[in-house]
Amino acid sequence: MFKEVDGPTALRPDLVLGLAFSRGSAELETDDGIERCCAALVSVWNGKKGFVAVLVRQLDQPRLRRWVYEAPLRDVGAVLTAFEAGMAFTMSLGLDMEVSSYAELDSQEQSNCIDHWNDMRKLSRQPSLPSEGPAEAESPITADEHGGAVLGKLSLVRKRGGYSNPLARLLSYF
Repeated sequence: MFKEVDGPTALRPDLVLGLAFSRGSAELETDDGIERCCAALVSVWNGKKGFVAVLVRQLDQPRLRRWVYEAPLRDVGAVLTAFEAGMAFTMSLGLDMEVSSYAELDSQEQSNCIDHWNDMRKLSRQPSLPSEGPAEAESPITADEHGGAVLGKLSLVRKRGGYSNPLARLLSYF
């Protein structure tokens, strides 16, 4: 449902419905090989029609890719549905997204979100990402958020010339 196209990336803050940013970077396969990337997702409603776009920003060699939702969005409900599809799309790329309820933020926080969006879209700037510290390695058995035991975590590392599909990489371990 998302199509990669060139086009504008500037936002009018008064038209933004939803905004989401990746929690950190992920290594994605690009035309230039494996690159560290981050993403942003936005939904916009102007009173008559809507728009949902995904920006994927390469961090090491600055480059921006833009995907838009293909189907026409004629009501707010369709925009919200397309935003959820955008979340699924970015997660399928391997990016962990964090949604902010943009409409519920105060004006200063909204301004900060728009500034972060501008940092993502302008190649002359470097977007700020949450620190990605080392993973905890105390014990191979940990508890998940529901109290269940987890016998370790499987890291999916993409190697040059390896599998491009995340499911194929996961299944290659078994």
